[in-house]
Amino acid sequence: MRSGKGSGRDRDSSSASNSPRSTAAATHISPRRGSILKGSARSSDRDSSAGGENGLHSSRDGDVPGSDPALRRVWPVQAPLTAHVFYPNMLRLLANTLPFTGLFANIVEAGDTLELAKTLITLFTNGGVALGLMEVLVESEFKQVEAVLERSTVMRGNGVLSKIESVFLSRIAMDYVADLLSELICQVIEDPLLDIEIDPVKLRMHKPEVFLDYEESSLIEKNARLLHRTVTLFLTRISEPEMLLKMPRDVRVLAWYIAECAYRHGVESEEEVLALVGGFMMLRFLCPAIVAPERWMPSSACTSRARRNLVLVAKILQNAANGMQFGKKEQCMEVMNPYMAETIKIMQDYLRNVIIDPLHNGEDTRPWDDLLKKEPNVTIRLSDVDLRDVIELHRFLHDVSPHLASSLAVAIDHSNNPSLCSPKDSASPLDCCIFGICKLPEERLQELMSLLMEMTPPPLAPRLHAFADLDRVSVNEPPTSVNRTPTSPESLDGSSPGISGEGSSVLMEAGFLYRGRPAKDGSAVFYIIVNRIKLEHVANINPLVSFIFDTMDETVSQPYNLVVDMSWAHISAPMKSLMYHHLAHMASSFSRKYKKNLLNLFIVHPNAYTRAVLHFMRAFTSRKLVRKVREIYNWKDLSQLISMQNIDMPQTSKDYITRAHSVAKVNAKGKSQKRLIKFTENSILNIDPKTRTIKNEKLLSEITEITAFADSFEIHLAFAESASPVPKSTRKPARSTAWLSRMTSSSEDQFFRRYICVSAKDRDDILLDMWRTGIAMGERRSGTVSHSNSGGVPPPLSYEGGEFEVIKVNLSGKRQSRVFKLTCDSLLNLDNGKIKREISFAGIVSVALGGPSSEAFNVALSMSQGISVNSVAALRDARLPSVLLQIKGEEEPRLVFCARADEFTRAVNFNVARYRCDLESQDVHERDSA
Repeated sequence: MRSGKGSGRDRDSSSASNSPRSTAAATHISPRRGSILKGSARSSDRDSSAGGENGLHSSRDGDVPGSDPALRRVWPVQAPLTAHVFYPNMLRLLANTLPFTGLFANIVEAGDTLELAKTLITLFTNGGVALGLMEVLVESEFKQVEAVLERSTVMRGNGVLSKIESVFLSRIAMDYVADLLSELICQVIEDPLLDIEIDPVKLRMHKPEVFLDYEESSLIEKNARLLHRTVTLFLTRISEPEMLLKMPRDVRVLAWYIAECAYRHGVESEEEVLALVGGFMMLRFLCPAIVAPERWMPSSACTSRARRNLVLVAKILQNAANGMQFGKKEQCMEVMNPYMAETIKIMQDYLRNVIIDPLHNGEDTRPWDDLLKKEPNVTIRLSDVDLRDVIELHRFLHDVSPHLASSLAVAIDHSNNPSLCSPKDSASPLDCCIFGICKLPEERLQELMSLLMEMTPPPLAPRLHAFADLDRVSVNEPPTSVNRTPTSPESLDGSSPGISGEGSSVLMEAGFLYRGRPAKDGSAVFYIIVNRIKLEHVANINPLVSFIFDTMDETVSQPYNLVVDMSWAHISAPMKSLMYHHLAHMASSFSRKYKKNLLNLFIVHPNAYTRAVLHFMRAFTSRKLVRKVREIYNWKDLSQLISMQNIDMPQTSKDYITRAHSVAKVNAKGKSQKRLIKFTENSILNIDPKTRTIKNEKLLSEITEITAFADSFEIHLAFAESASPVPKSTRKPARSTAWLSRMTSSSEDQFFRRYICVSAKDRDDILLDMWRTGIAMGERRSGTVSHSNSGGVPPPLSYEGGEFEVIKVNLSGKRQSRVFKLTCDSLLNLDNGKIKREISFAGIVSVALGGPSSEAFNVALSMSQGISVNSVAALRDARLPSVLLQIKGEEEPRLVFCARADEFTRAVNFNVARYRCDLESQDVHERDSA
């Protein structure tokens, strides 16, 4: 790291890697990622042990990964550093050239159309052009009417248009669907006696006994009448004027546009037009919601009979929307034909009303004009979208770029004579889209061609379906057979004396131990929130034991799970002493069932105090503790055991997560070393998880080449030979021995690095973080950082790598020289390269400059910080500006002195605000993906 107090660059021989052509023995690593601050050295040793059935190999059968060029993807360093220019330009061209985007969407492989639809709708809804894109795709569908396809096939396929329609409707209208249908669907689901089956085959198969009381025909007629009444209830609700007014206008305008296109392309019959509108409203919108209510009403639980009842209702609504009676295709449904004429009439009246604009005043403007107006120049800012969506769009565009370039070349040749590309020659939506881009201005066509020609690959390894089994080990799923060294405590056995105390109510109010909702397998789950445990809670052991007994004893007779939340935990020396002191009493107070029936002990967001907590937990566990412990660095990984909505952790704990990636770094000698990769504002940190020491730091701008592979989990980085030296002002003190490792390290290690990631997902996550860092660097360098990226908080006026030398005052008044370094999502407190503490941006409440240098202020500050007035005054006399850093879970702000206090305050506030904006966009991404 570029700091005397913080870290050193290339501090050891492990700082680099082997060449791409070298081969190494199979390397086994444990899939762990998350906070930099790890647990004890013992747990680190355990995790770095090799072996196990689930170990990951750097290559297959000893082959060099990516020896086939098709399996290798290489980026120049300019790719991440110029992404802040390329991505906005890509979004601008796609959003403002919808005929080209329609062509692009129709070229993508059929298996990718759903994912592309989700990505386009997410990005284009943000830019306000999702409707415009669907207009282009609808238009291309109807142009086929003038070519070779029959009208009955229009809007009925399962292509990209149908996928985009379904995704669009699910994003904007689910609340409306819930309001419209939830009551009726609940009635159908919750009525155990409702049976409206009219298929005699199904009746004979599932209910043969009914024919004892009824003739077959009379039973079917009875069920048909009941089915008609049920359908009438649904149709009456759907067509209510009040509900029609509540329908999102974006849905109604798309239905109107379908009708408008139908008339323009030669569909003269109103019945045919309404059938096309009905196909959109029912086939794409309401019928899927009726048949699968669990998609928008998760609490619904359909029995097979209830599902069949809903399917029958949807069949009749769909046929009514098509304006058709049932025929030989579904003979069992012909019994409903006597009721269909009335149903079709009600449905057609409803569809006519759907396409009427209630806001249209009949003047010169066309209906729905407020939604159909096109902005002359749409801008989609990177700060308003999730980068993962942008990269996914980049991937799709890159995959089909050769085909797009060929189509653009044809369009450029014919741009002055569009008649050469006639729609009458079109036989598919693709041909129609190619005709559409021929009408674009030549200048725009040239822009699009430049975009394709200058495009680098997306920051994802090439896809290779043949190697799909490489993902057999998930980043969120630790191996089950990793060799572990048990802590070997003595076997603890005893019986509970049933101690009771008077402090249970106080302990209950503290909320540090409680029972949550059950796991997926029905087993009980208890939570211990360590940062809520105060010194007074453990000072008197009897009330604590009584409280634990009252909370857990009745439940632990059966298998149970324990979740220990270490988020924001800080265990002081007095508390640690008390915990060790009371351990023997705790061990003798709880019976064997506490130890025997514990299924899993999850340590969530482990940190430097994990070892003390694990030692204290021996009261509940046997010598098999090690096998039951699972460290969880992202609370969402608990969803393997507990449903996401049932994870009962505090919101502040859910906000704790910091990003770091576990890798095996292979040096020039083939030695594999466990490392954590973490990104700062302009560099990559290599961290030893065992010692929590930053071993080296590489600037992103010093990378000359990045390589990833489809047939392995490796990433290779090449560095410039003219890497800039460490500035003199930030070199390590003379006592450093970093020069020893630099003397013994291979020159190849200085300029090449080879990482073996845990999984394909983790490899792609590292590339994603590299691009995120590059985009932020590019924006800062070009001065294009938007205030909207950070919730309106302005960026700092100057920047020097996000690293600040400070003097920190601890609780005893001792001054400590430290380096505070900003990473992508946290603030590192460094002492000579060792990470003393990592503070997530989610845990920083406020950062502010200190007050005036006055005696009254010094006294107040000394009282709040618990230090002497002389200590504060001495620092004031040094004329160092002060900063007050308020952290979650701490009653008083921390006092820090920094020569660049103003810049430090601005930098932290800006990064915290930007981090929160990124979290919001990621939440939207995850919600949309779900």
